[in-house]
Amino acid sequence: MATYSMFVTDSEVEKSPFPSQEEVVAMSQSLEILKDVGVPVLECISTVVEFTPNARLRQVLGDIYEVARSNDISLEHMLSRYPQFENTKLPRNYVSNQIGRSESLMLFTKNMARNLTEAISILRSLRLSVNGTSETFREEVEKLIDEVEAGSTIYEAMAKRHTIFDRMYQNMVKAGEMRGELLQSFEFLAQS
Repeated sequence: MATYSMFVTDSEVEKSPFPSQEEVVAMSQSLEILKDVGVPVLECISTVVEFTPNARLRQVLGDIYEVARSNDISLEHMLSRYPQFENTKLPRNYVSNQIGRSESLMLFTKNMARNLTEAISILRSLRLSVNGTSETFREEVEKLIDEVEAGSTIYEAMAKRHTIFDRMYQNMVKAGEMRGELLQSFEFLAQS
């Protein structure tokens, strides 16, 4: 199979270690989550590339992107062409079980989904959604709100708090913001 260098250079690939199983699972799971909420395959790949530090995985994503651009092939079929993606299909609750999302984050996520369902504005939803969370979590979300009020996207503000909002969470919020479907992203995260 030809290798496409749209996301990586040959020298980066040569210097990069082979990806760990955790990296492969995180990348694969991110693609699946984005696809599950209806993000088109090419957009899924472009979004995940931003959060994939391993050059070898970016190379695989470049290959997948080129194949997807020229053919109408499912994401599952494309991933199955790479042995490192075998057995990476995970249950929907993998994220919360394996990454160990905090109780505060899960409560915040459920509150956001509920508030957005009730057509409460995003900023007000953020403020209301911290009710019942830990003091530390509330302080971080208050800083996040300040950044959003100053013009940042929710995704950008969450990315600065990667110890609270993992990559998968960030990817879902980014996809929701990009598509104007933030409610669906929070609903999905609340069920994960």
